[in-house]
Amino acid sequence: MQQTKSINHSYHQLETLGRKDGVVYLKRLFAGRNDVLLPTIDLINRPTIVISKGRSSDKLQKIDHNNIKTVIRIDSDKITGLERWDEESETFFYVAASDKRAILLADHLAERGDAIFFAPLEYGDDNLEMYLQIDQEIESLLV
Repeated sequence: MQQTKSINHSYHQLETLGRKDGVVYLKRLFAGRNDVLLPTIDLINRPTIVISKGRSSDKLQKIDHNNIKTVIRIDSDKITGLERWDEESETFFYVAASDKRAILLADHLAERGDAIFFAPLEYGDDNLEMYLQIDQEIESLLV
């Protein structure tokens, strides 16, 4: 896949994976805690669909940010679908059974001007494969 220049690369290690129909696809190069997630979304400065792996549903539902329009949590033990709508934050919370389903769901929900941001909680040898899989899945969407 041809890599485009990363926006705000020096800030929280964001990598731009590509763009399609006015939607930018981003990932954080290094996983991180929830307290780093919100400043990173500030930098994106677009309505954002967050794809998260490794965070519990309870922790994700406590995240409140004006730019977050949807959160998709990857959990292989669940069936892909809507978990809940939070009226106060005006945020949809979904669960996806796999990385691929999460990316396809985010792509379906995204509108021109949005960002799709893959933000895992943990990074390690086990997750390196996950990062490569995310790259491949997003690359297949951008072709």
